[in-house]
Amino acid sequence: MAEPFDAREYAAYLRRRWGIFAAAGAAAAALAFAASLALPKLYTAMVRIVIEPGVLQATEPVTAAYLESLRTYAAYAASDEIFAGAAEKFHLASSQKDKVLSVVKPEGTRILEIRATLGNPKEALDLARYIAEQTVELNRSLDAAIEGSDRLEILDHGSIPGAPSSPKTARNVEAAVLMALIATLVWLSARFR
Repeated sequence: MAEPFDAREYAAYLRRRWGIFAAAGAAAAALAFAASLALPKLYTAMVRIVIEPGVLQATEPVTAAYLESLRTYAAYAASDEIFAGAAEKFHLASSQKDKVLSVVKPEGTRILEIRATLGNPKEALDLARYIAEQTVELNRSLDAAIEGSDRLEILDHGSIPGAPSSPKTARNVEAAVLMALIATLVWLSARFR
């Protein structure tokens, strides 16, 4: 017959093996730190565009349906047509679009956030600005065809990122140490008794 589980005995068993926890945590931290240093640094720059209601919408109250309809402008900014021009100008492959460009319209706002991620912080900002400028220009050309439609204006031209957006060395080290400690606990628990 199996002996009943004794929590005090189990805690003492784990305490006696603190060195295994320390070694696993230190090894995981060193490996995660080295891996983070080996990964290329990427920088993310952001430019914001504000969507000003056109003549047709200016007299109407802003509704949730109207704010949801503004997601269409995110599709403008993320369009293949605009990215093709950016790819040519910044020597990018069109297949990189999903890796280097993110366009978000935060819920409940009239703002578009255009984020560009590259290995060079200035180029990341230049790419985000280019996409924003081309989006505003596309909107102006459409506005000429549909009088009274919404207007897009660059609200925040962004700034050169001061720190890389990835890899996140501290977060990687913390996650690796936590996983190592959990794995060590599971391994030692399986060996208990």
